[in-house]
Amino acid sequence: MRYTYLLLFLLACAEDSGLQKQDCELMIISDSLPFKFWQEGKSFNTRQICGVNPQCYCAPWICDREIRLQVKDTIDGQDVNLLIVDESETVLKTLPFSQTEVTGQISPALQFSNTDFPGNITGWNSFNGSDRSLGSQNGSWSYAAGDAVTNNSSYRTKYFATQNPDNVLGWPAGEYSVSIRMIGFSQNGPFTAKVFGMPNSSSQTEISSSVTGTISVNGVDEVQISISFTTTQYWSYLAFTFDSVLDVGDVSVTLKEISIQSTLVYKRTIYDLAFTPSEISPEICNKKVYFKIVGDTEEYLTDCIDIRDSFPEKCLKEIIYSNSKDFDNISYEDISPDPQFRKIVEAQFWKEDNPQEQEDSVLSNGVIVTRRSEIQEKTLFETGFLPNHEHKNLQKIFMHNYVVIEDVTGEEIQWKKRDAYETENLNRYPLKRAQVWLTKYNSVEKNTI
Repeated sequence: MRYTYLLLFLLACAEDSGLQKQDCELMIISDSLPFKFWQEGKSFNTRQICGVNPQCYCAPWICDREIRLQVKDTIDGQDVNLLIVDESETVLKTLPFSQTEVTGQISPALQFSNTDFPGNITGWNSFNGSDRSLGSQNGSWSYAAGDAVTNNSSYRTKYFATQNPDNVLGWPAGEYSVSIRMIGFSQNGPFTAKVFGMPNSSSQTEISSSVTGTISVNGVDEVQISISFTTTQYWSYLAFTFDSVLDVGDVSVTLKEISIQSTLVYKRTIYDLAFTPSEISPEICNKKVYFKIVGDTEEYLTDCIDIRDSFPEKCLKEIIYSNSKDFDNISYEDISPDPQFRKIVEAQFWKEDNPQEQEDSVLSNGVIVTRRSEIQEKTLFETGFLPNHEHKNLQKIFMHNYVVIEDVTGEEIQWKKRDAYETENLNRYPLKRAQVWLTKYNSVEKNTI
């Protein structure tokens, strides 16, 4: 099958892609992977900036080095594959990601709970959705005397929506149980409460069954409602509505409290793939290719990757990295054996230094006493000319607690970044160099009185 819609990517250095923006992001791809995966039309090599000299960037890779990738997903059950495509748009290889389903619990600190809406209803929104625009039949939410309230001249409320303050992705897939303490009054019998998932303020999907609320005839007695529901994807907002059963008459709602009563259990799928180009298909070696991650509804593409047996004209360094805990949307704790990633980058790593620090005190008789002295072994990591996303990638890699690079003797040594990562910008040129001193792990020696 010919992937003609990749053509403008593959001719990235020649003309603008013109591809449309992807609106719905379900897959989560870390910036700490060895390669940057872009949404359609956003890659580095497709950019044309007025007054800036365009440059194409191809990430280098050695053919016999393992490539490891990982993707997380916010929905259940989709298949994810990696397509390796050459410059003529031919798919050289299709590799399926293995799937691991992970369940867990969100601690109470991450669950929402708003009791008595103290002071205001900050963090909550009165949304129209797709069907509750301004009009007398849709009651807006406001704040009054410690409560969230609607007016009593409507037969249904707008969407009372809240984001997850502890997760930029929103509310994860999982099982929810919500308790609502309220006063509900209707002139025409019972009302129903429902929960909706909302990706934005103008669209919604019903994710719970209706729960019928008891009517407070006098508009004073409190009512307790419990709603349980299960979601299969992340939602930017959870939203609540309260409607007259008959869709007529006036409904007045006074919310006292909304809280999760049970521990929130969530599910997510981790997609993992590790392969060595020379082992899976020799034709991948010694050519420029593109990696494309394909799910049921989304596609992400790299800029070009130059895979060769060797690069005699370049100075390359290989970085092996891992972490003891999940970091930057990469799962380390839920994958066995513990995953290790590799990054190959144009860089030099030979300039050594032994900086020393010393703390002295001068006694009253003029004698100088050294209270503490310290020496550490460092080596300067100097990159070649790279785009900014590659520098961000290196900065995040150096944040991992296990980073291994060969030293000048060829020995694999573990390093820690303790100094600033400094870049050198050039006018009207999109690539830049950087340098950072890396400290040899366990090399710090101290002498303390």
